[in-house]
Amino acid sequence: DIPVEERVFTCQNVRFVDEAAAGAADGVEADLARWKPAVLLMLAEEVLDAAALRAACERAGASLELLTAPHDNAAYAATIPAAPQLRAPRPDGSGPVVFVSGCYDLLHSGHIAFFNEAASLGGLYVSIGNDANILRLKHHSPMFPELERLRVVAAIKSVKEARVCSGSGMLDFEA
Repeated sequence: DIPVEERVFTCQNVRFVDEAAAGAADGVEADLARWKPAVLLMLAEEVLDAAALRAACERAGASLELLTAPHDNAAYAATIPAAPQLRAPRPDGSGPVVFVSGCYDLLHSGHIAFFNEAASLGGLYVSIGNDANILRLKHHSPMFPELERLRVVAAIKSVKEARVCSGSGMLDFEA
């Protein structure tokens, strides 16, 4: 199991998350009272009693939306739009650029802390290893397709831009 503090840290560093905290020890009723959401989104497979959760949401004035997680990663990744072309060179005086490269197949809090530290030095650009290169270097296919890994890395607040590299080898920085 991943410790609660690590899960909260990860959520706090996602670009689209305004605030994150561990669930209240006294359950969902207390969480709903504290957060006062209009909508509670949950993965359907993680809800043990949907009727009870829906009733708790209604008492709190919220609606419940149950989402189905995609189980076919390749099919899900195919729905992710292609990244736009690389930006033009940065204008003079725009500050330092920090460039990092990696696989980021199982993104974890260590990666996020690394991104945050790198971004403290300048605008952070991340190159993500393409599927073929990961197979070549690690002798196994990545768990998640390159477009899904791109989407996850790009969602981290400290990452200015992320791209899947087209190069090969350990220094695969070709865009």
